[in-house]
Amino acid sequence: MHLLLNCKTTFDTREATIIQTRHRITEEQLTDKQIMVLQVPMPEPLRMVESYEYKTRLMHAEADYAKMWLTLYEQYVKWGGVMVGRTIPVMVHNRYIMAPSPIPRWDIPNLNDADCLYLFGAGREKKVICSSSSYYC
Repeated sequence: MHLLLNCKTTFDTREATIIQTRHRITEEQLTDKQIMVLQVPMPEPLRMVESYEYKTRLMHAEADYAKMWLTLYEQYVKWGGVMVGRTIPVMVHNRYIMAPSPIPRWDIPNLNDADCLYLFGAGREKKVICSSSSYYC
């Protein structure tokens, strides 16, 4: 038991209510009573196409992701595939774009229609991005 927070620590995924990781999504199916927290090195996926924060916020507000789609298309045409590595963008609720980095590309489909809440955070930038089929953030 952690003395400061008065909470129990466990290494059994089925018993945990909050799971923190930096790399992989668990192979066990998580429930709607569990939260997985991932530390994201780059919380803003539009940073690779727009360097100004105020412009990326405006792009999100207007759902203007044309620069991102154009960049991905150009990479596909030039190199035969998307070349952004771990920061490959995904669409959440058919409206918001995010980068689930550092999750490997093959784990991304596991995010779709998940029962649990996924939180992606970058503490240094004080941002939290969430992804779940039952939560709108």
